[in-house]
Amino acid sequence: MRKAIVAVITLVGFMGTSFIAPVAHAGVITTGAYVQQLEADAQREQVAEMLQRDDVRERMLAMGVDPAHIEARLAGLSDAEVAHLADGINDMPAGAGVVGALLFVVLVFVILDIAGVTDVFPFINSAK
Repeated sequence: MRKAIVAVITLVGFMGTSFIAPVAHAGVITTGAYVQQLEADAQREQVAEMLQRDDVRERMLAMGVDPAHIEARLAGLSDAEVAHLADGINDMPAGAGVVGALLFVVLVFVILDIAGVTDVFPFINSAK
């Protein structure tokens, strides 16, 4: 009799749970959202590739930063933060600011040579 009661309780339990249908919610993904996700993935990959460069890793190690810690932080960034970081990488390639600064310094020395204050360039005749 005891086996029959356990069997009935088990049967009722299984049948009761089989009538509860799992609910799945699906939504439509817009083209804009899909493209935005693709761009975010591409930017995240670009930043990760930049962090894998040897010179960047050496600089991080020189500053006492563990590269594994940086990768964990990158994984925790939001898409907007990664986009900002990737735009900064694209806008400022390595050495881009150096050329402008070097030209400025040369221009200052040329003006000072013309004014007769310095004699850095021997081919420039001073106004004096």
